[in-house]
Amino acid sequence: MFRSLIAVLLVTGASANDYYKGDTLVRKGVFAFYNYEFDDAVAILSEARIDFPEHPGVHLIWAASRWVRAQANSPVEETYTILENDLSEIHPIYNELVAKYEYDPSYQLYQGSALGLSARVSLGKKQWIRTLYRAYRGFDIINDIAKKEPGLVDAKLPIGS
Repeated sequence: MFRSLIAVLLVTGASANDYYKGDTLVRKGVFAFYNYEFDDAVAILSEARIDFPEHPGVHLIWAASRWVRAQANSPVEETYTILENDLSEIHPIYNELVAKYEYDPSYQLYQGSALGLSARVSLGKKQWIRTLYRAYRGFDIINDIAKKEPGLVDAKLPIGS
């Protein structure tokens, strides 16, 4: 009985900080990323995408970590190709997640951030009109969320508020 209680407490305690399924694994990937362990971060986040495909942030964080790793190890043009391909891959995923979880602004926040990040590819390619269009689309989504959900602090971070 005592062992069962300990096991339940450990499992409960380990997952108590998770708001979304997979937060612990995603957080582990983010910590690796911030510690410049880019290969580990990409591996962890790739695993998290498979295990927790409905996590709101995992796809964008994965794409960003792959892009930063490429910036450290690859020619500039290749970094834009990697980012563009990854963003093309996650764009339909976010469309589905936003439709499925329309009540949860976090999905829209990450969708807007992904759209805004795609402006970085256009900027690198000196496609000025496309840069403005993509940046505005991302900003518009993020700003709308910030207005609708003033308590959602993350909504203000991508636009520097």
